[in-house]
Amino acid sequence: MLTTIIYRSHICDNVSFKSIEAMVARANERNGQADVTGILLFNGTHFFQLIEGP
Repeated sequence: MLTTIIYRSHICDNVSFKSIEAMVARANERNGQADVTGILLFNGTHFFQLIEGP
């Protein structure tokens, strides 16, 4: 069964762009291993993400 999750969140104060890049890189690696796909949007303040997987 395929599951879909959609959510929005906001970034905490004082989080560097390098930290965000590292988080996204780790998530991409883990998602690939778990056969999870999706999209992540970030406008500098808020994240919007849709993920799908088993």
